[in-house]
Amino acid sequence: MIPVILVSILFSCLTLTPFLFISEFFPALLKGSIFFIPHVNFHAHLLFILKAFIVLTSWLFAYFALKHLPISLASPIKSTQPVWTVLGAMLIFGEKLNFYQAAGVGITLVSFFMFSVVGKKEGISFRTNKWFLFYCNGNTNRSN
Repeated sequence: MIPVILVSILFSCLTLTPFLFISEFFPALLKGSIFFIPHVNFHAHLLFILKAFIVLTSWLFAYFALKHLPISLASPIKSTQPVWTVLGAMLIFGEKLNFYQAAGVGITLVSFFMFSVVGKKEGISFRTNKWFLFYCNGNTNRSN
């Protein structure tokens, strides 16, 4: 799993580094395009590093949990990820859902409960299984 993350990061760096150098030394070439990377201060760099650490931790949690959970449970749990993002947006940013959005979240939460019933039949307790907790923690930060 770790080599996959490393290769992914390396390819991203190789792809984006030329745009960084062009934006820094020849800004007129990319100014106004989606490839222009503006100069940021040290505080912004610290925030980028913090986000990178959070995302890396999230990936590691999810990958190691996926290794230890049955695929019949892991895949549906992963598909509930947007619901957790929406719930976080509601709690943190005070966003409001319309009727259809709320109904979608409700259906997904009921389905999530049903996964726990199925998981018990497979011998997995969502309350005590550390890999399930790792998987949930690893999937909460995938909106990047």
